[in-house]
Amino acid sequence: MGKGKKTPSGETVEHRISFEVQEKLEEFYTGGQVQVSKDGEHLFTSCGSAVKALHIGTGVVDRCFEEEEDTVICFVLSPDCKFLVVSWRSQQLKLYQWKVESGEGEGEKGEEGKEEEKTEKMKRGKCARSWKPLQGAVVAMAIDPTSTLLATGSSSGIKVWDCVRHYCTHNLRPSGGLVGLLTFHPDPAHLTLFSSTAADTSIKVWDLKSSRCVSVMRGHVSAVTSVAFSKDQRFMISGGRDKVLHVWRLPHYSLHKTLPVFEAVEGLVILPESGESRRSGKKGPVDSLTVATAGDKGVIRVWDMVTGTMSHSLDPLPRPQSTSHQLGMTKEKDGEGEGEEEVPQVYTDLQFSGSRGELVGVTYDHSIIFYDVATFTRQKQLLGYCDEILDMRFLGGPAPRLAVATNSEQVKVLARGGSLDWQLLHGHSRVVLSIDAFVPPPPLRPLLVSSSKDHTVRVWGEEEEGSDGRSSEFICKGVGSGHTEAVGAVAFGRMSGSFVVSGSQDCTIKLWSLKPLSKWNKGEQPVKLPTKYTQLAHDKDINAMDVSPNDKLMVTGSQDKTAKLWNVSDGGLVGVLRGHRRGIWSVQFSPVDQCVLTASADTTLKLWAVNDCSCIKTFEGHTMSVLKAVFITRGMQIASSGSDGLVKIWNVRTNECVTTLDQHTEKVWSIASSEDGNWLASGGADSLICLWKDVTEKVVAEEQEARDRQILQEQELSNYLQQRDFVQAVGVAINLDQPFRVYTILSEVLDDGGEDGVFKDTLSALRPDQINSVLRYLTKWNMNAKYSKVAQTVLSYILRTHTLEQLMSYGDLHSILEGLIPYTERHFQRLSRLLQLSMFVDYTWQCMKLPDQPSAVSTTTSTALGAGLSKEPGKTSTEESFFGGAVSDVTVAAADSTTLDEGDLFVEDRAPDTELHLEHTTDSAGCEKSESEEVTDTEDSSGIEDSSVCHQGGEEQSDIQSGSDTIVVGEGKREVGESKRGRIKQKVKRQQFAKRGKEKEVGEEEEEEVEEEGLSRCRISRRGRLLQRRSLQRKMKLSGSRKHRTLIHT
Repeated sequence: MGKGKKTPSGETVEHRISFEVQEKLEEFYTGGQVQVSKDGEHLFTSCGSAVKALHIGTGVVDRCFEEEEDTVICFVLSPDCKFLVVSWRSQQLKLYQWKVESGEGEGEKGEEGKEEEKTEKMKRGKCARSWKPLQGAVVAMAIDPTSTLLATGSSSGIKVWDCVRHYCTHNLRPSGGLVGLLTFHPDPAHLTLFSSTAADTSIKVWDLKSSRCVSVMRGHVSAVTSVAFSKDQRFMISGGRDKVLHVWRLPHYSLHKTLPVFEAVEGLVILPESGESRRSGKKGPVDSLTVATAGDKGVIRVWDMVTGTMSHSLDPLPRPQSTSHQLGMTKEKDGEGEGEEEVPQVYTDLQFSGSRGELVGVTYDHSIIFYDVATFTRQKQLLGYCDEILDMRFLGGPAPRLAVATNSEQVKVLARGGSLDWQLLHGHSRVVLSIDAFVPPPPLRPLLVSSSKDHTVRVWGEEEEGSDGRSSEFICKGVGSGHTEAVGAVAFGRMSGSFVVSGSQDCTIKLWSLKPLSKWNKGEQPVKLPTKYTQLAHDKDINAMDVSPNDKLMVTGSQDKTAKLWNVSDGGLVGVLRGHRRGIWSVQFSPVDQCVLTASADTTLKLWAVNDCSCIKTFEGHTMSVLKAVFITRGMQIASSGSDGLVKIWNVRTNECVTTLDQHTEKVWSIASSEDGNWLASGGADSLICLWKDVTEKVVAEEQEARDRQILQEQELSNYLQQRDFVQAVGVAINLDQPFRVYTILSEVLDDGGEDGVFKDTLSALRPDQINSVLRYLTKWNMNAKYSKVAQTVLSYILRTHTLEQLMSYGDLHSILEGLIPYTERHFQRLSRLLQLSMFVDYTWQCMKLPDQPSAVSTTTSTALGAGLSKEPGKTSTEESFFGGAVSDVTVAAADSTTLDEGDLFVEDRAPDTELHLEHTTDSAGCEKSESEEVTDTEDSSGIEDSSVCHQGGEEQSDIQSGSDTIVVGEGKREVGESKRGRIKQKVKRQQFAKRGKEKEVGEEEEEEVEEEGLSRCRISRRGRLLQRRSLQRKMKLSGSRKHRTLIHT
């Protein structure tokens, strides 16, 4: 449970931190067509841009057939309940699958897959076929008893379609304009279609075998709204707005009888035979034909067509007092025809459910009422559309009932038993703005008060037995009138419920006494409530009121940005609460402390002290106006709702928002809390009522269980790691959702045994869901070069051991590949560059290493080079230098017992136009030595650089350079002592250290460019080397026979 806090009485109260939606009462019928399924389980209704299938038992929408940015015109359900055809305003016809054969497509799916598929199907119906009939918008449809033929009617005529083979079979052209009624003969053997148009009051009979109109049934003088067939199919009954019923004899299509019903008939059904009629066994022209009708007078009447009398009449519905919600309007003329009067259609449709044995009546205010045919008593009432929810109150009881004030003139009471059942309280003539409830302890029954735009206040009391067959219902007992403007706020006295206070847009407050209610008797008219006082309270409209728990003070909130405290006994002003920057929408006294809560349009809630009218706390968190705020958890928490569509739960002590409930799409006008605090209701402008249940105890228990389970798995993982059982350890780490632990284990396995053995066993033992988790981990590992080795190794194994179909079934492979591919390409490029650099470094090292034993140096003469570098078998070594694009082949021959020492040839990789430090030595013939002579390279026209040529003692030296690389060939025999070689090496080291100091400022990017340039120079073709060899030969011929040796230190 949440953190507890003690109330002033010493009782510990747990904070509520988690709520979940237990029920969502959303709109399912906004006017139009209604049809009951043959099995009586579902009710199909038209709701704006969707056709919804409502489960009658639970009142929950099972399936929704919806198209965005389109509107339903009409629909029809097939008699076998397998498919549904819907006509849309876009002039399209769409066929939706309603029931799928059991076992279809279930062979390859597990239990979880079946459950998910079933849930998805229940949410949205699947369109099996869509087509345009090319006859305009279809306004009437019918399906034959075999569920094969579909008839569609529009302003351009009637078309009949084959639903199995999907083609048009008939194109009929009736006269009279828009087709308003279509129905097939109930006998499949008779391919007969009945139709009626709005302008022509007759009924046409079409023979589909010959595609001809075989009869015209004339008798009505107004539009025909409904027809029905007798069980033996000998008679057809039609009704219309001419207030008569016609009985037609089939198959002669002649008028047999006319019965006046004295109201415009909107729906008629033929009821099954009663037991008494079946036992009598009498036969006649009209054998026990009972018809039920419903129309504009709000009464369902049952007629005996044999005697022509009314056998039963259900209690009439209250006639609407205003025209704000009248949907259908008919016109009737007086006897002299001098004027027209609009008459509301109280009943818009009537249907019969044979499997349920109930009549289904559809009313103008979107109510659907079910009546038992045997007893003609009301069974339940469903409300298809509530419009905006303005106010709500819980009425107590084991299954708390909910009173709702919507944007209509009725107060609606929801009974939450085994199924939803609404009661509509008629009395106000205009929209109800506010309600409040007084729930006394049992056995006393609750009271309900409502205020309206009709300037009145009404008090409702609950009676044990209702007039319409209910076990209990609310009846209006008292009416208070006296305000001159709409009454926007009302509240009961909290202790005894002996008075009511009201606030109006006329800026006054009134206190009404409820003592006259004791004199009211059942069946009498509501008594008039007296006022004790009237007080001018605010400068603008009064939006909210509340009474303190001890009935001594009351508080009002107004659009003038203030809340005021009043003395209940005499109406005197106690204090003014100032601080809000905009109008106040809600006020309430704390049930345990002497403080007042206010909610304002300035997006804040404030808590005020009653003693000094000072602001104690301010709650900020809503982004738009706060419309309602109530205390919950015995004053320890606050629930608030606003125009941002959110419901927030606040902790009073810490000013923190504990949780936010988000289900509404528009502003939330009202919230209500049950007496025990376990239920919270919210309703708003989206016509949605959400019933939230406190699940704090359940959530805390689940969290504790999860923590215990995690501790056990952590211990289990530690044991597996200690035992080096990596196969089991990886599975446990994945279950714990610890990617780093998984990486550590796999990395250790790779370091110990490579990619074989334990590594393969570890990955092959993973389940599909665990492999999916590993793939998700790989996308994160692969982003870092440090972890990329393990990631690429695991990925390689998974791709090699699993097929594409298996990988696709594991999860969202597309998103995983999107995360893997870019970083994998980057790692490949990085490793490719590293490999190239490593090869260059390896070659450089091979060229720079010194021999173990010094030896004499000799080279071939220029003659030998010009002759093609002749070689002797067994006495030839070839070295290739790749530096800066210059390649030279040097052949060392032992023909005259001369050798070239490897340590005497140093090659330096340098950029063009850089300085080289050359050191010259003299041979036995007297060649002079020079200390660190500087030479600057220049590039000739052929792209090959020549160094300076030193002539000494008749001998000539040639330095041949290509790019930035230099190869020096000395002719003659030179021997260098061990001591001289040591001094040369020390000299080289000093020059290298000096050069490195100058190159420290060169960045990593320049070094990489130099290395890449060196690599590119290494890639010289054989043709280039041949050309350089020829150039070398030409220059050696020009240099003469002077023997000289030059050492180039790197």
